[in-house]
Amino acid sequence: MSGEHDQLTSWIRNWVHYDTMASNFSKQSITSRKIRDENEVKIIDTLKAKKMENAQIQISGAKLSLVQEKSYTGLTIGTLETYLHQYFQKKGTMMDETEQIMRFIKNKKSENFDLKTRLRKVSNIPTVPRPPPLE
Repeated sequence: MSGEHDQLTSWIRNWVHYDTMASNFSKQSITSRKIRDENEVKIIDTLKAKKMENAQIQISGAKLSLVQEKSYTGLTIGTLETYLHQYFQKKGTMMDETEQIMRFIKNKKSENFDLKTRLRKVSNIPTVPRPPPLE
């Protein structure tokens, strides 16, 4: 039994270690993207203000240049409903079946899930309110 207990203890320590590491990487990634995006806006605004939109900026191992990038917004339930209304209007039919279709999709969506047993860490460390910033 002691060997099983030692192995379980080791797995728990590993889980806690990698959970903490994943959480820290996630926070660092979010912060890094935010700072990168803020700098990107400043660079683009400066290049546009100086009429240098076609500039090629040489950096170590690469070049930076302004490009137009097309990205599509996600298909949400709300946009799907809007598109269905537009479809039936364009089709010119008197019967707009959007409500029935949306009800069907929402019912199917609520039936479609995976149930998975997971570990959850609940912190028992009391939070201390931060003092207001000094001005």
